[in-house]
Amino acid sequence: MEYQESALSRKIQREIYGRDFEGKTPKELGRSEEKTELICLWLRNPKFILLVQGNFGIGKTTLCASLVPWALPTFQGNCRFWTEELLLSTLRDGFNIEGGGDYIKTLKHFLDYTFVVYDDLGSADNKKEDPSAWRQEVVAEMVDNRWSSGLPTIITTNLTSEKILTLYGGRVHSRLFDNRNYFIEDWESDDRRSNRV
Repeated sequence: MEYQESALSRKIQREIYGRDFEGKTPKELGRSEEKTELICLWLRNPKFILLVQGNFGIGKTTLCASLVPWALPTFQGNCRFWTEELLLSTLRDGFNIEGGGDYIKTLKHFLDYTFVVYDDLGSADNKKEDPSAWRQEVVAEMVDNRWSSGLPTIITTNLTSEKILTLYGGRVHSRLFDNRNYFIEDWESDDRRSNRV
């Protein structure tokens, strides 16, 4: 199938990367055209979860972070970009300061945005093979909150489907891989960090 770049795809590329790429396709730039179009398709009617899986350094974070400015006027500024580490450390700090406060209520407040990007699922405390019970509970609550609300959520991860099932259990896995969601699995590209001149 020959790739036909949509106007939305061109607009997103301009906004995300700051240029038109002089007519080059995403494939020529090291990104799969089908996967770029899948993101554009989701953005036309953003709801539920867009799960972006792939290796380190291929531009998942850059892409998804750059969608927040696109979403700001669409959702009247009700947008938020969270890295897993930032969200967990904010909850941990707030939990400790309050001396045992209800971090689930705090988490719901943080996730009460219409459009949320949750970057690097599974990256916090990545020196440990298994996440703590607290971290598992926070991730489960976050995924359940966004999935059950149907609000547009982008989640990026380096974890495979099997690893998500192993680390977070069937409940989280089932919600992430619900057939109403969009998936970009095994997004392959060069490691942009290690290939810089």
